This record gives sequence, C-alpha cells and structure tokens, in this order.
Amino acid sequence: MRLWFVLGKNQELAKKEIEAAATILPFQWIASMLHPGILELKSTAPLEWETDRLAGFCSPKAAQFQQDIVQLQDRLGGTIKIVWMLDEVASNKIHTWLAPQLTAASKGRWTLGVSFLQGKGPAEKYGLETKRLLKEQGLGMRYVPLKDATGSSASLWHNHLLLAPFDPEKPGIELNIANGHQGYLLGFTLTAQNITAYTQRDFGIPEADAVSGMLPPKLAQTMLNLALAGKKPEEVLVYDPFCGNGRVLVEYAEMGGKAFGSDLMAEKVAASQRNLEWMFQNEAAAIRPEDLVWTMDATSPEAPTTFLTKKGKDIRPFVIVAEPYLGRPLRGPLRAHEIDDWVKPLERLYMDFLATWMKQARADKPRSIILIFPEAKVQQGRPISLFANLFDRLGKLGYSAERLSHYARPDAVVGRDIVLLKAHSL
Repeated sequence: MRLWFVLGKNQELAKKEIEAAATILPFQWIASMLHPGILELKSTAPLEWETDRLAGFCSPKAAQFQQDIVQLQDRLGGTIKIVWMLDEVASNKIHTWLAPQLTAASKGRWTLGVSFLQGKGPAEKYGLETKRLLKEQGLGMRYVPLKDATGSSASLWHNHLLLAPFDPEKPGIELNIANGHQGYLLGFTLTAQNITAYTQRDFGIPEADAVSGMLPPKLAQTMLNLALAGKKPEEVLVYDPFCGNGRVLVEYAEMGGKAFGSDLMAEKVAASQRNLEWMFQNEAAAIRPEDLVWTMDATSPEAPTTFLTKKGKDIRPFVIVAEPYLGRPLRGPLRAHEIDDWVKPLERLYMDFLATWMKQARADKPRSIILIFPEAKVQQGRPISLFANLFDRLGKLGYSAERLSHYARPDAVVGRDIVLLKAHSL
C-alpha cells in the first residue's frame, strides 16, 4: 500500500499532523516526501484486497479500509486529498494501463478526471484515449476536465470523482499523475477535503467572531491531532481554557471527542455554548453545554481544580489545546516604542497560566499542551516572537517546549507559533 497525501500550504505542519493521526490506518507505514507537497506513507506489506488492484478496492473486502481512509481525511486539516498510488508507466501507456482496471472494477459508465500533481500535462489526451479504448469494448465513459480559471487542476471541486465511498451504479474516478524515475507515477484519488463542511463550520456557526475568534477550523483540527499524538479522539479529553467562541470544542466534537472549555469573558462562554448546541442539533443524545463550558480566569489558582471537578469521574487522560489572547489588534507592524506595550502583558498572561498548571499534582497534569504563541511584525528588524522571548523561562518553570511550526496568512501582522509543551516530570 502506497498512499500520497497532497499537502496544503503549510507543508511542515501538515506532515507532522499526518504522522500523528495516521496511526488509525490498519497497517504499519514509513513516511517520506515523494515530491515537494506530496507525503508518501508506504506499508511494509500489501493489504488483502490489493492484489486485485482497483477491482479489489471496489469490492466488499476493502469496505473497512474505505471507512478508515474517509475518517482520516476528515480529521486532517492540512491535507488536500489522499491518493492511492499503484504503478509507474511510460506516458504512451497510460490509457492502456487505465482502461483494463476500469473494466475489471465496474461495467457501469465511468466518469473520469485526470489531474497532474506537478505542473500541467495533456490530461485531456489521456482521458479521451481511455474513452476510445473502452468504447471499442462496448463500454461508456465520460471525461470531465478538472480545470479552474487559472488552468490548474481543481480536483477537490469534483468530489463525485472520489473512489471512497465507491458507487458501483455511477462510478467516478480521478487519475493522479506525478513524475517518476522511469515515467509517470499513477494513482487514484481516494478522498478530498470537504471544503463546504469547513466553510459551514467557519462562517455558518451561530456565533462566528470576526474580531477575536479567527482561529481557522483547519488549524484547530491540526492542533488537536498534534495533541492526540496517535491516540483516538474517544480515548482523550480536551480542555481549552481560552475557548473564545468554541472553535477547538466544535472541531473536537466533529472528530468524535469530548472537550471542555472556559473563558474569562461570560459572553464568550455563552457563544461557545450556543455553537455547541448548533453542533449537536441533530444528535439523538441530549447535551448540556453548560456542563462543558464555564466562566473562569485561566490564570486563577482554582482553574485546574475547577476543570478536574467538571470532568468528574472520567479517568481518560486529557490534553490542553488553546489559542490564548494574541495581544491587542495591530493595524501595522510594531514601531520600536510599541514593542514593550504589546509583548509584556502577553508574557505575564502566558507565564501565569503555565505556572498555574505546573503547580498541579503530578497525576493531574495534562499529557501535553498545544499552545499558540503570537509573533508580531516589526517596522525595522526581525519579528517579535513571544515563544522565543519566553523559551528559557519555560524551561525554568518545568516545561520542555518545542516549536512545531509557524502559521500566518501572507498579509497578517501577527502570526502564530504552534508549540508543544510537556512537564519535565511526565
């Protein structure tokens, strides 16, 4: 089994997220970068159904794998799509390689798309050549050009071309082509990001906060995967002590996990509760958001005790995943005389919060903390990184700290350092 993960813009972060979350797959794998933007997971042995190639994947034998791969895609904020890589062939053999596989997998009328993962290529040529071969055998096929306004592949807009879940009545497939050593590497799209679902959770929630609640759903999802570190959502509790409008809580609920949250501002707590009610509106089981989210100063000595009381007798381990306050809004890069006014209050907030949790008894400490630290642009000189400023003090406080990645929109004045913290004693 060889799987390609086509990565989003932040490839470093997406790679770490995959390596943390792909443990749900039913095989042992080795990860390596196939090409820039494409991470490959390779198993040590083929799965049972793989010997029958595409026909095997479309059979009941692969049903559990199909479910696993869909579940994995839904968890990954940084992966655009997952591709099953099969063979390497010469460019003039692509249609003769593809047509027999389609014939063996289904006698239905196929819909085919062709996507080049690196640059452009004669996609239409390969699609029409395959259509001609199938027609000679009395089989029908419709070729769908996968192009956007710039002429680039836009396969994730064509979710009807995914193999998983496979529809034998109206089979659709996307062939992916990448450069190999001897020819072209060929693979089929298994899953793609559901952009509509992300947009709905970003802007369709009742209490979307364009001022202070701008943590994107994909980034929240990635942070959760990094915190889980190979565990399943149902195995770990999450606590967000700076929950805002509940982005982390909503995303963890979407992943099937249970999350608690608190915030200093009562209106934010109310917003989180309404968003959780919206998230669970179609669930049969009743949910009491007031049991999951409460008003609390995260730096208060009572904060850890309150959380432990709220989770009650649940003995599952827990992690903290949060984006604290990122400082006062900045209209532009900081000027020299503004730096201290921006960074000093943040230093106090972060250190007070982390000191509060370090004082907890060893058994009550979180397994890990995934925390966002802000980094602000400066008019002259290097950006001011809160994490760099606090690194030595974090060690003295009792934490090991690792900067996992940096996340920032191109025009953003304030970016995000994503940091993993663990108490030395754990």
